[in-house]
Amino acid sequence: MTTTTLPCSQASLDVGEPIYATAAEKTDVWLLLEHDGQWAPKVLESPGLAPRTRAWLEEFLADNPTARVQLIRRGPSPNRDDKQRFFFATTGEDNAAMWSFGYTDPAELEKIDLYALLESPRALPESRRFRPLFLVCTHGKRDACCARLGPAIYQALQPEWEDEVWQTSHIGGHRFAATMLCFPHGHCFGRLDAAVARRVASGYAARRLTDLLHYRGRSTYARPVQAAEYFLRQATGSYAIDALHYSRGELLDPDRWRICFFDKASGETHELTIARVVGPDRAPASCGEAPKPVDRLVLESHRQLTS
Repeated sequence: MTTTTLPCSQASLDVGEPIYATAAEKTDVWLLLEHDGQWAPKVLESPGLAPRTRAWLEEFLADNPTARVQLIRRGPSPNRDDKQRFFFATTGEDNAAMWSFGYTDPAELEKIDLYALLESPRALPESRRFRPLFLVCTHGKRDACCARLGPAIYQALQPEWEDEVWQTSHIGGHRFAATMLCFPHGHCFGRLDAAVARRVASGYAARRLTDLLHYRGRSTYARPVQAAEYFLRQATGSYAIDALHYSRGELLDPDRWRICFFDKASGETHELTIARVVGPDRAPASCGEAPKPVDRLVLESHRQLTS
């Protein structure tokens, strides 16, 4: 099996692999746990992670297949207290919310009623977090591109977003490094440089999506829905985070989907047909892996249903 010596992020760029519709899909619950020790390729196997914490997380994941755990860390800060941080985010369209918890003993985590948070964004109001949170992937144990490109983006955001930006473990798609997740909505961006990252963070804080050429998608959506959202935002200039509502989707055949979005501002429903196309281009998914065919989700049609 032939591998390439090019970094996977460069190989992806060289073949023009699209970045849209590449966010982790169908993920609408995020557990973000501060862990200053080493991050293993599989984060729950990381050394220094308390066994009871690992068991607590694994039990929740077993009950909630659309949930995901991220390990996070940040550098020294004059505003830091002596507590570790745990964030819980629900990123669905109708329940996007985030909570922040400080703890000194891992046993304290088990007292958090995570299922109450799933039930309502109004649960535990004293722990609700309303400021944005930005996670930049720097997880070198998973892929060298994230370790090579991620830290500079984290440092670039620090002056303005000191308490809002964290480093995180693998979020998927390291060939699109540097990558960043934005909470509480779970929007993902990639191929960031310092200037783009600053614009994305500022726009997101103002509840707008900027730099769509770097937009990977919203993690709560499946890939075809991510693609439809991208094409619709490009076509209509609807950049407000809450501008669009996913109405329905239909599988037409194994590689074609009909997706409908409602535009809240105009009152229009848009129907988009998305198709998966595999061409001759090949690129590795990770550094050191063999190149594989690059698939693309393309727009076949777009029509307005109502006005």
